[in-house]
Amino acid sequence: MSFAQVPVVVRSRDVLQEKSPQAQLLRPLIHRGIAPVGDISIGSVVMPGGGISEPHVHEYSEIIVLVLEGHAATLCGEGMDPVLHGPGDPIWVPAGVPHVAVNLSLDHHVVAIEVRTDPHFNKDVVLRPDLRDVAQARVPGLRVDHDEWRAKNWMV
Repeated sequence: MSFAQVPVVVRSRDVLQEKSPQAQLLRPLIHRGIAPVGDISIGSVVMPGGGISEPHVHEYSEIIVLVLEGHAATLCGEGMDPVLHGPGDPIWVPAGVPHVAVNLSLDHHVVAIEVRTDPHFNKDVVLRPDLRDVAQARVPGLRVDHDEWRAKNWMV
C-alpha cells in the first residue's frame, strides 16, 4: 500500500499556532508538508475578541471558512463590503478577492476552520495595505450593529 492510500490524522493539539502575515492565529493542520495532498489544505483560525486581520488576497486559491464559535464579518472586494457569518455558516471567497476577517465581538473569540485550494495552506497570501483604511472604517459600525442585534435577541 502506498503512502497516498493511507489516511493521515493530525491531532490539532499537536500543531502549534503561528501568527500569519495577515495577522491571524493559524494552525495549519493538513497540507502538502504533512500529507501527499493534491490541491487542498485545511487549518484552524482563532481570532481573539476585537481581532481584525490585515487586508489580503489569496492570489491563486479559493478558501472556505466555517465559523465554529463566535460571529465574524468578512469584508470583501475593493470596497470592503461586509458579509456576516456565525456558527455553522460557511463562506466561500474566490481566488484573487481581497478580504479582511473581523471578529464582531470585543469580548469573545472566533474559532473557524479554513479549507483552501492552496496545498501549502498559506503560500499565496499577498497583503493589501492599500485597503487598510477602508476596512478600518467599516469595523466600528459592524460591531455596533452586532452588539445591538445580540442585545435585542438575548444572545450572549
